Amino acid sequence: MAGAKFQDFPPMREEVLMGKWALSTSKSHILRSTCKCTEFLKCNHCVYNSTLKLPDLPEMTFDRNSLSLCHSKTGCKVELITLDALKLVDHEHDLIKVSYADEWSAKRQDNENIKNTPKTIRLDLHHLLHW
Repeated sequence: MAGAKFQDFPPMREEVLMGKWALSTSKSHILRSTCKCTEFLKCNHCVYNSTLKLPDLPEMTFDRNSLSLCHSKTGCKVELITLDALKLVDHEHDLIKVSYADEWSAKRQDNENIKNTPKTIRLDLHHLLHW
């Protein structure tokens, strides 16, 4: 479909109340792989590319997804946002890899190109919510 325009739908938002806490999520599609800037607005693809110092953007970046935890009485809020999380990645030493990367690398031990593999970074939501 040459010239077809992709329609941006707003992220799907959900909220769950747990006692004095509100857990909110925002879910949307994967970050586009090409620029879709307009005359008046810089697209998220370009924002991510210009902001992050990563050699390549992760292929499965959900740029408009977020998770927030808010205390109803104090207003104290913790918000996890994709761009902010990726800013914390050390672009020289701590590159992120997928969970099955170790298995993949083990099967290719004799390959000269696989030397310095990035470490796995995992987020355990249970520990985050119970600290």
